[in-house]
Amino acid sequence: FHSGNNAKCEKLLDQISGFKTSVDVKVAHNKLINEYYKSGCADPQHLLTQLTQAYDKGRERDKKDKSRKKRDEEEEEAYREDEDLGVLRYNQALICLQLRQHA
Repeated sequence: FHSGNNAKCEKLLDQISGFKTSVDVKVAHNKLINEYYKSGCADPQHLLTQLTQAYDKGRERDKKDKSRKKRDEEEEEAYREDEDLGVLRYNQALICLQLRQHA
C-alpha cells in the first residue's frame, strides 16, 4: 500500500479475506482505503458512506458476538472491539474534516 502498488495490495487483501470465515472489519476497511487511493482519492463522500456502512456492520457483528460471550470476557472483548473499529472511526473523522462536515 505505502509503495502505491494498489493492485498488489488488493490481491493480498483478497487473499487474507479468503482465509476468514466471516467478514473482517479491518480487512474490509483496508480494502475501502485501498480502493479510494486507487481511484486517486476522487470521491471522499463515497468513501465516507462506505466507511459508515462498514462501521455499522462491525457494530452489528459485535452485538451478535457479545450475546454469545461469557460475562468474564466482556471487558477484554469490549477493548478489542474498540480497537477494531477505532481506526475506522478515525478515518471517518478525517473524511468529515476534509468535507467540512463537522459540528
